[in-house]
Amino acid sequence: LNFAQLEAIQVAIRNECFRCLTVLVSSFGRLVKDNMAPILGVSWQFFKTGVEGYETLEVRGEGDLMNRHECDGDDVNVELLMSQVMEFLITVVGNKRFKKMIQPHIFDLVYTSLQYMQMTSQQEEDWLDDAEQFLQGEENDMLSVRVSGEMLMCELATEYEVVGMQKILEAVGARIQ
Repeated sequence: LNFAQLEAIQVAIRNECFRCLTVLVSSFGRLVKDNMAPILGVSWQFFKTGVEGYETLEVRGEGDLMNRHECDGDDVNVELLMSQVMEFLITVVGNKRFKKMIQPHIFDLVYTSLQYMQMTSQQEEDWLDDAEQFLQGEENDMLSVRVSGEMLMCELATEYEVVGMQKILEAVGARIQ
């Protein structure tokens, strides 16, 4: 997925779609359960194919960053979009109705999430400028891919217990190699 080719409105629409899906899963999980397989498939493809574009734009800081574009008064950027996708995934993982759909894919979910959780070029600069201030900002920042990824790992460990922890450790090991 090439985020650099997307208009701000396209990113905003995708963000709203994932926000709506999050509400549907959290509030109407029983009603949407029978239709979740194709939604999860499309969401997974978006998440998986978006990682390279995210890495190019946000992590390495290459290309035309859409940071801080506004659409109808709201900030629109790839970081916020992917945070919303992770929020949707956290909601699905935390809903017991979807446990059988998620369990076979925990390793891939963690492995891909770890790639999203890299420090961005801006975060690296902030760290080098003032590490203490960076850490304070990290603690207060609840709308970042890094924080969302951490929350996703916690949710996987909580919901899938031993299996979740094993898959998290396997994925971390695979990333380290």
